[in-house]
Amino acid sequence: MLGLIDTTQFTDRLSLVKDYNVFVDDVQKVFLYDFTAEKWSVFIETLLELSTNNIIWLVCDLVQCWRMKDTSVIIELGNVITDKLHSNQRTTLSMNLRNTFDLSNILSVIREQFIKSFSDSVTNLDMILPTQIPGHFIHGPKTVIHILKDYNVNIIGDVLNKELDKLCNTDTLSNSDIGIVYNDVYSDVVEPLVKETVNVRCVNTDDKIGVCYSEDSYSAEWPAVVVLYGIWYSSEVELTTLYLMISRARVHCSVIIYPGEGVTIEDCSEMLDSLNKLRDYAHIVRH
Repeated sequence: MLGLIDTTQFTDRLSLVKDYNVFVDDVQKVFLYDFTAEKWSVFIETLLELSTNNIIWLVCDLVQCWRMKDTSVIIELGNVITDKLHSNQRTTLSMNLRNTFDLSNILSVIREQFIKSFSDSVTNLDMILPTQIPGHFIHGPKTVIHILKDYNVNIIGDVLNKELDKLCNTDTLSNSDIGIVYNDVYSDVVEPLVKETVNVRCVNTDDKIGVCYSEDSYSAEWPAVVVLYGIWYSSEVELTTLYLMISRARVHCSVIIYPGEGVTIEDCSEMLDSLNKLRDYAHIVRH
């Protein structure tokens, strides 16, 4: 997983690699660090120069770019890629083999909602945001999505502990098979709540439940994940964040969605419309 680096730092690091082929996953975090078409043209030209001595693969999923401010950035990036790279220098990977069939369905619906936010006139949309196609047919438990009407820390804590109880009271999962992914850094309550909950459950053991902030979760994965998803408004940014967080789960996923302090879930009507489209694939519980 890449840290937060800009394009120059990235190519400088690659230039240090000699006599090896290079594979870099989740490069989308670099893509949106400080994007301009001019910078990206220079970036790709530098990569092409480096690839004369090494084979370089860059892999990204632009739906996971939670930093996206608007869809125009993705379109502009796609235009640079198609302008600078020949068709035989790029490929589309649409098949999901990380998640179970059930989770893959949920991710496909969220992905479709995000793609619909683009204009039909975008000519290279299939290349930069390919539609996800079914991978394998391994089924897992049905995802549970808890939706809180208001910001309520007590309910957030209760639901979190109930979901962890289900996972921890089995013989098939150890603590390290479980991850909690959260996106709320604005509250001075939720993040400490998560860490305190994990500390209490994992006292006197080196087998720890994973805790990860959404921005740092690229390439992270666990067999079971509990998503704590705070929402303040409806936009494509919210969809990309939710997509990223749920995709960290390989088999089991529980999602707790709550409005930020001072907001109700009804203020996020577009997000509610997107969540309603998941009813056939997830068990939705309202609080």
